[in-house]
Amino acid sequence: MRIETERLIFKQISLEFTKALFHIFGDPGVMKYWYGGADKDIEQTYRRVTYLVEHWKVFGFGDWAIISKEDSKIIGFAGLHYIKNVTEVNIGYAFLQSVWRKGFAYEACIEIMKYGFDLLKLDQIIAVIWPDNLASINLVKKCDFEYWKNIIWLGSDRVVYRVFNK
Repeated sequence: MRIETERLIFKQISLEFTKALFHIFGDPGVMKYWYGGADKDIEQTYRRVTYLVEHWKVFGFGDWAIISKEDSKIIGFAGLHYIKNVTEVNIGYAFLQSVWRKGFAYEACIEIMKYGFDLLKLDQIIAVIWPDNLASINLVKKCDFEYWKNIIWLGSDRVVYRVFNK
C-alpha cells in the first residue's frame, strides 16, 4: 500500500528498507524514548523490520517508510500498530534528526489518522508516550489527541493520549 501527501510518500515497510531505517533505529537521539533504545547494529534493525513486516501480514495494517518527495530518501517511519499489553491501536513515528521541526511528523500523523479512521474504521487511535518526550506530546496534541491516562508500560511510566473518530 502506498499513500502520498504534498511532501511525502508512504511505502509499506519491507525488508528492502532495512539499511535506510538503520539510520533512524540506530540513532540514540531519535530512539531516546523508544523501548529498548537505539539498535546496536543492522542485524537488530533487520529483526525490528521483520517484526513490522509481520504486523502487516497479521493485522492488514502497520508502519510505512516515509520518503521525502524532494530527494526520494527515507526520512522516517510512521504508522498504526498494536503494542504489547495494549488493546487499542497505537500511532508511532520516528524521523531523522535532520528533518525535525519541519512539519513532516505532523503531515505523516494527519495522513495516518485519516487512514485509520476512514479506511480501517477505527473508533479511536492512541499514542503511548514517554512522559519526558514533550515534542511527541505536543505533536499529538496538535493532531487533536487528548490526554487519557498514565500507565506503566513494559516497566516504564507512560502517558496515553487518544483521539476518537469523528
